[in-house]
Amino acid sequence: RFGADVVKKFCDDNDLDLVVRAHECVMDGFERFAGGHLATVFSAPYYCGQVPNSAAILCLDRALRVRPMLLQPANISPVVEEDDCLTVCEGGAVCN
Repeated sequence: RFGADVVKKFCDDNDLDLVVRAHECVMDGFERFAGGHLATVFSAPYYCGQVPNSAAILCLDRALRVRPMLLQPANISPVVEEDDCLTVCEGGAVCN
């Protein structure tokens, strides 16, 4: 992981307001970091049938302002083949 100072410097050096990344499971589906300069979005609710996380998609308005739309997991347990998923360890981290 990079610290907030590194993210801010990267944005300043590259004239960026925001870096958006994906494919890291965050429990609320969306997370801001580094004073809002880094956003993590995860669009898979109830990840691999093991993690009760929400999902999110990002919406942009005409002024390019970012607004997350949160999607709650359904109250069902999907059938998932174990080989199709990563192993989720204690604390929600992916182990493999």
